[in-house]
Amino acid sequence: MRDHPTGRRGRISHITDGDSLLGTFGDKTEKVLLFSGYSPEVNPIECYGIEATAMLAQLAPIGSVAWFERGETSLDRYGRSLYWVSIEVEPGRWQLLQDAIIAAGADEVRIYSPDDRYADWLMLRESQGRVAGLGMRSVCADSEQAGEAMGIASNNCDPSYPTVCIRPLHPGGDLDCADIPYRRFVVLPTDPHHFDGDKNRIGCEAHWSGRPNELASRALEGGNCERTPARTLT
Repeated sequence: MRDHPTGRRGRISHITDGDSLLGTFGDKTEKVLLFSGYSPEVNPIECYGIEATAMLAQLAPIGSVAWFERGETSLDRYGRSLYWVSIEVEPGRWQLLQDAIIAAGADEVRIYSPDDRYADWLMLRESQGRVAGLGMRSVCADSEQAGEAMGIASNNCDPSYPTVCIRPLHPGGDLDCADIPYRRFVVLPTDPHHFDGDKNRIGCEAHWSGRPNELASRALEGGNCERTPARTLT
């Protein structure tokens, strides 16, 4: 949470699904896609899509004030405005919507450079939710729909990459960082796709424009995760 949100002040005017909404700025309304998250679809319905939409609606009621923070990329390929969105959770205290819904297991983290402003914190929050089995990870974990919600079959994820879902190595060859949407994720032995070239247990960091993932590194070493870097949310 933080005391002073940044960006444009607006209002929530409609919830579309678990990662998109309409934001109103004066007499102008924009279709908004939340940065850094991916929610199961509601059309067609995927596992946990309805629950994720309901959760976003509860966190950001219609008419509530929000702050819309731009990144380096303004629009997605469908013309939706891209923002990090902060909502007031108690008087004078604001939280990223992405933080709340990812931590609850309703969205998964999708980071695309150069829009990596809160990447370390959101990846940590997702990891904590996975460990706790929150949200879609408890409801969809043993079904084929879990793979639809996460973009890949849940029983087809290599255990070397515990915080993301990447297919195991097969005779067709290994994957490169350019082949996957994930960046700066935890890598364990044996790393069959060779994402961790410098053996620091963080994958695909050479394709990342941000700073080292201090939170993930400390979590692996058993360090104190409360020492949050200045750019993350606490």
